[in-house]
Amino acid sequence: MVLGISQLGVGDKAVVRGISSVSAALKQRLLAFGILPNSLIEIVRLAPLGGPVQLRLQGDFMISMRKEEAQAVKVEKITA
Repeated sequence: MVLGISQLGVGDKAVVRGISSVSAALKQRLLAFGILPNSLIEIVRLAPLGGPVQLRLQGDFMISMRKEEAQAVKVEKITA
């Protein structure tokens, strides 16, 4: 099932499947972050009240993004 990153919980791992309809500038920024199809992400921290989402990308890089940006990134949750 494909979800937005903001729908995951702390500790969840997922594979990026794409970026939904967003402005070209936002899509370019997400791609520059390294949010590419088939990238592995892990949710590290969720700020309360709709604040930023912190995630680990490809097991190496830590990035934070606004909840609205995180919702645009479509992922498939990995279940172990």
